[in-house]
Amino acid sequence: MNFPLKKSKSKTHAVENLSARVYNQIKQLILCNEIMPGQKLHHQQLSERLGVSRTPVREALTRLVQEGYVSFLPNRGFTCKEIRLQEAEELYELRESLEAFAVEKAVENLTDQALAELRQKMESYGHDVKNRFTRERLVYDQDVHLHIAQIAGNETEVVREQAVKADVLKTQFAMSAL
Repeated sequence: MNFPLKKSKSKTHAVENLSARVYNQIKQLILCNEIMPGQKLHHQQLSERLGVSRTPVREALTRLVQEGYVSFLPNRGFTCKEIRLQEAEELYELRESLEAFAVEKAVENLTDQALAELRQKMESYGHDVKNRFTRERLVYDQDVHLHIAQIAGNETEVVREQAVKADVLKTQFAMSAL
């Protein structure tokens, strides 16, 4: 007996995987500042760069609009969202609250091994803090904060996403100051 639904399910699954891959690739381009705030996002250029058709690019951009990384204006298209000062301040306040909570929980769950790993990360971060603002410093900073969240046992997507958005802000403000 033939089961045509199974074939269409796997095809649908493949399309979802392609959309997710394109979404992650475009988001990474934004987070790494390869796509700069205010930059217009052209479907055709992105699809050529990523080696896909324009449909998964449009789907990814629509999802990024919902998450606040990209904005859309009718008859103008998609642009990488510029972050306003008020939004930056709010994100920093939110991150500060989340990190205070994470530190409290991490202290409760701290093991000797976790403490040794955190010390190592802090040492690496401490060496790089002496340097001017760099991407490496941003990576160390994010690594330390995410490690504290892991020790706390709180690795929810919201915590990670807010940490990443705050780090993007740091990068954008640092680059605009150069």
